[in-house]
Amino acid sequence: MAPFSTSTSKMSSDAHALFEEHGTKRVIIYNRPKQINAVTLKMIRLVYPQLKAWNESPDVDLILVKGAGDRGLCAGGDIAAITDSARTVMAGGQCSIFEDSFREVYNWGHLINTLTKPYVALADGITMGGGLILAVIGKFSVATERSVISLPETALGMVPDLGAAYILSRLKSNIGMYLGLTGGRINGADAYHLGIVSHYIDSSNLLKVESALLSAGKLDNKSVDELLNSFKPKVIPEFSLEKLARQIEHCYGGRTVEEIIERLGSDGSEWAKKQFQILSKMSPTSLKITHKQILTSKNKNYPETLQQDFRITTRIPLTHDLHEGCRAVLIEKDRNPKWNPARLEDVTDQQIDQFFKPLPENKELKL
Repeated sequence: MAPFSTSTSKMSSDAHALFEEHGTKRVIIYNRPKQINAVTLKMIRLVYPQLKAWNESPDVDLILVKGAGDRGLCAGGDIAAITDSARTVMAGGQCSIFEDSFREVYNWGHLINTLTKPYVALADGITMGGGLILAVIGKFSVATERSVISLPETALGMVPDLGAAYILSRLKSNIGMYLGLTGGRINGADAYHLGIVSHYIDSSNLLKVESALLSAGKLDNKSVDELLNSFKPKVIPEFSLEKLARQIEHCYGGRTVEEIIERLGSDGSEWAKKQFQILSKMSPTSLKITHKQILTSKNKNYPETLQQDFRITTRIPLTHDLHEGCRAVLIEKDRNPKWNPARLEDVTDQQIDQFFKPLPENKELKL
């Protein structure tokens, strides 16, 4: 979405993030439109200190976040940079980009979650992976009919992270497990009905919403909520998964991934057959880690989920599947990854448990 601006953006136009000031209002623009604003370490190191300073400033009463271009807010993290860094380490070299990226973006997510100032993320267009969590873990997130919401990590040999399991584990009818394992895409209305985003508006009103927020008097959480609700459509599209809710709840309620597969097989419907086909293409290791992530996050708060995710995601880049998933999906794009292990039954509980083990004290995530 193109910036609405009555002021000059700070920093050069080739910066990975831009910042605007409008009186007591502040705007963050993720500025990598060709990459659908995918998060980089450079972006994190621009946004985090600025966000922290604004949150502490008595002169700021609103922080608004949006993406440059018209394709979406954010497509997630820059996986290519992470895998390149990990390859250096696997070859015996020294490179901490992948570990630093996770450590710093997790601190960014924690900051968003604990902001005292009203924070509004415009999740229009593609909003996926870590980009989705950075949008919805704050106080206010706005979806539209153009929103494409997804956590596609298992197809890459990765797992939903940045505390995604905290959100997924709390969705009704095991829909969080369904979304986390399959990477299934939902629209903005679905995200609103599920409570993933706080508000829903028509995309034709985005500039009006932005203008109203930036030109308003002093704002607090209550007045921001009221302003956003004033743009709520009279009719919001129905929840598209409603008719499948019982099947999802049953099939994705399996105690193991193998049990989920069995329940899909017993269901026998065309929907279940399609689900089986989707899951069969995902990394078996990623599926099992994600399943355990979501189950164990039910009793964790957001910071605890971040710590668990950090243990997992600093280990995954040093294994086979993430590199193979990036090759098959992002680089060569043959969509034919060769996972290792290739079968669910060959991924043991002991192997999965290794990803969840505490790190050495000096390596643990400190928030």
